[in-house]
Amino acid sequence: MDLYLKTDNDHPHIWTWTIARPERANGLGTSLALEFEQQLVSLENKVGQSEGPRCLVITAIPREGRSGKTWIGGGDLKELVPLDKDSGAEYGRQWAGICSRLEQLPLPVLMALDGKTIGGGAEFALAGDIRLGTKVTTFEFRQLRIGLSTGYGGARRLVELIGKAHASRLIWTAPSVTAPEALKLGLLTEVCEDATTLKQRTTALAQELATLGPEAVAAQKRLLHLTRSADPNQLEEEQESFSSIWQNPTHKQILENFNKS
Repeated sequence: MDLYLKTDNDHPHIWTWTIARPERANGLGTSLALEFEQQLVSLENKVGQSEGPRCLVITAIPREGRSGKTWIGGGDLKELVPLDKDSGAEYGRQWAGICSRLEQLPLPVLMALDGKTIGGGAEFALAGDIRLGTKVTTFEFRQLRIGLSTGYGGARRLVELIGKAHASRLIWTAPSVTAPEALKLGLLTEVCEDATTLKQRTTALAQELATLGPEAVAAQKRLLHLTRSADPNQLEEEQESFSSIWQNPTHKQILENFNKS
């Protein structure tokens, strides 16, 4: 199997994961989910060790196209077309679990976004603690446009980040949220000039955070989570909603159209 998630653990305390399937717009499919789950087990087992990770950076090799760069173009439709209701539900649970595990890691998770971040990709980005982008970074919550709802915990995270009114607008109308607006709303923490500057700034920030005491960082991250209004049943309800409408008539037609193209 091709590896879609490249790992760089050369720095003793900074782990970098790069999604490397630009030919598929870095789509979040079942293959990539398995790789993330495997890497999370490896990271979780080494947290707390003297040479273990203290900061995780997640980035991607963007797809270059006529309409610009795409960081993550949503779900990988090529892998999703064959999924029936049960396997579609399992797919949703996989990515919801990955996002929850990233959110619960006792260390900072930095997302470095360069390009369009669409649908499930936008939900995935919200699981990071800090999101850095470039001038071409955009967010598009297009789940309703393919007949689905958010399914990875994105509804809760979006409301917590930007409030219900803004979250409702972004989900219902699916605008392309530009980098300046994303910064203003709180979807992005910083906006860099270009990909080179983004890499430099992300590296510098990761190095700074990796010097902090891991015990204090873990405690502070728990406290930040306590400020949230998360209902323990909310993620389960979101997953159930996502699963229950998998291959509804609208979604099924979109998948069939993709399969014919």
